[in-house]
Amino acid sequence: MFRVVVGMERRVDLLQFDWSGTISDDRMPVFAANMRMCDFYGIERPNNFADWIKTTTKGVQDWFLERGASATRDEIWEQYTSNFRTVISEGKVPTIYEDASEVLRMLKDQGKKLAVVSSHPQENVRREAEEYGVAHYFEEIVGTVVEKADGIRELCSRLDIKPSRTAYV
Repeated sequence: MFRVVVGMERRVDLLQFDWSGTISDDRMPVFAANMRMCDFYGIERPNNFADWIKTTTKGVQDWFLERGASATRDEIWEQYTSNFRTVISEGKVPTIYEDASEVLRMLKDQGKKLAVVSSHPQENVRREAEEYGVAHYFEEIVGTVVEKADGIRELCSRLDIKPSRTAYV
């Protein structure tokens, strides 16, 4: 049976999950949206997906600013969300990781409170959670988070759970 253990004596009352790369595999639509943005900002595209993925250790705003995009962080985010929506509407959609639903169910069955804190657009995260059939496992789904540490603390406060009793996955 799957069990969540953090330390020997520490009880975890809330598990907060990132979305992209943890529950949802959205690498291909994100890649497609980023390539459109390269064209929009006149930035040289990486040769292929493999080259691009090696460079994506930061958020989309930092990636484009470091490559010389003449835009504010907010403008880049707007451009990204618009392109991502277009890519999705064209059929290149994220998918749930194979075992994610089963793991979420098992955690919920163990009495864990679950939540999502993601930098991805709120509407996308909520829609995907519904489409994947996992939205009901979460106490809250919070997207469009700029600073995840702040989002994690805020969610702990709203759910009246001490940060020391939570884990972020």
